[in-house]
Amino acid sequence: MRILSIFRRGLLQEFRNPLNLSLTIFTTPFFIFFYWLLIGNSSPENIGLYLEKSENKPTYKNQVILDSIVNRLKESQKKEIQIIPILSQKELDTKLKEGKILLGIGISIEEDSIKNKFPKIKIEILTSDNNTKEQYLSLELKSKLLDLFSTETELPFSIQIKNNGEMFIRSDFEQFIPGLLVFSIIMLIFSSSMMMTAEIESETYLRYKMSNTPVFSVLIGSSFLQLFNGIISILLSLSIAKLLGYQFHDKLILVFLICFLGSISCIGTGLLIASFMKTSQQAFLTSSFIMFLFLLFSGIIFPKPILLFRITEGFGFDVFYLLPTSLMKSALDRLLVWDKGLNSILFELSVLSALSLFYYLLGYFSYKNFLFDKSGRSSE
Repeated sequence: MRILSIFRRGLLQEFRNPLNLSLTIFTTPFFIFFYWLLIGNSSPENIGLYLEKSENKPTYKNQVILDSIVNRLKESQKKEIQIIPILSQKELDTKLKEGKILLGIGISIEEDSIKNKFPKIKIEILTSDNNTKEQYLSLELKSKLLDLFSTETELPFSIQIKNNGEMFIRSDFEQFIPGLLVFSIIMLIFSSSMMMTAEIESETYLRYKMSNTPVFSVLIGSSFLQLFNGIISILLSLSIAKLLGYQFHDKLILVFLICFLGSISCIGTGLLIASFMKTSQQAFLTSSFIMFLFLLFSGIIFPKPILLFRITEGFGFDVFYLLPTSLMKSALDRLLVWDKGLNSILFELSVLSALSLFYYLLGYFSYKNFLFDKSGRSSE
């Protein structure tokens, strides 16, 4: 089969240039590991402790309660976990949201309308995620507090573990992963545009023309090669992130599907660039411009700008969603950063699928129309 033959030939050529192949496949896994070495393994493991103040009770009673709880927690406290005081509920929520504390403990004293009755102590153990580590630590803290109140005090109490997943924002390293996955897809624009332009420079397509090889076989075989490179890069990136402790929350298949669709669009973009370029150097410079366009307006490095195009009153769309990488970043953030499900990314998946098909067909037919003209000019 000619498509398979062209794919195999292109793969052998890439192995003859290991530097280019390595940059295409290993760039993203390298930066994931490098970024993790810098900040990824230094996540804070502090527990924030907040005691809600009550105007109707003497401060010293509150302090006695707080001291008892702190002392009990410190008895079996691990060295790497520190208990830090929090001054307000807002500060507790903010630190939990920003990942500056692993867990939060909120303590309030409920009023009792009957005199000479002990106040009721209400304790909430606040978590920002629902992973195994936080579940274990939350249950351990609850056990210690239950032991404290049931054996050493006569105060009525309630202890509850509350998951604030809706407000959760991941650490810097965890928020870095979706953007890098999108960047690994953008790299395919370079490899596909430069490979297709190099084939023109080397007059390979003259040989295809003389051997009556269909243009369809040439383009599909070359596209499969670039898609193969993209899949290897994605799998390596996901594997490295997983080994470094990144939690995908059983969404690996959806993440892979999004990256796969994005790969098709970027390969089509590379074909479109190559159809207008005469040399590999021109293809490289043009691909660099496209890369910066995608990086700047897709939210990968800077916040994504919004440019609404109104069709009718009350209906419009964001122009920057015409960039497939913008849709990829939005969908990956919803899945990985905000821990949402499939229903939350149906819009991104639908539009990304349509855009990927459009970009690839545009690049395919553009390159097909210019193919023999360019190869003819290169032979003059």
